[in-house]
Amino acid sequence: MTDTDLAAIVRLRRMSQGLVDRLTSSYFKVMLTNSALLALGSTGAIALQASSLLHNGSTIAYSLSNAKAYLR
Repeated sequence: MTDTDLAAIVRLRRMSQGLVDRLTSSYFKVMLTNSALLALGSTGAIALQASSLLHNGSTIAYSLSNAKAYLR
């Protein structure tokens, strides 16, 4: 924001909107995956330990994918 060019405000807006889109997408992925694992574990389709392991693994995987650089 120290730049006096108005194009910097446009870039900042695009970047912030892109980050909000990334967060929204990630939230829905995590909720869908974890809900499915919860349902599978509750019904006995998979072992509770497997459900827990997959839950934690998917959370770490989504976190790592969101940690990549945003600006290219």
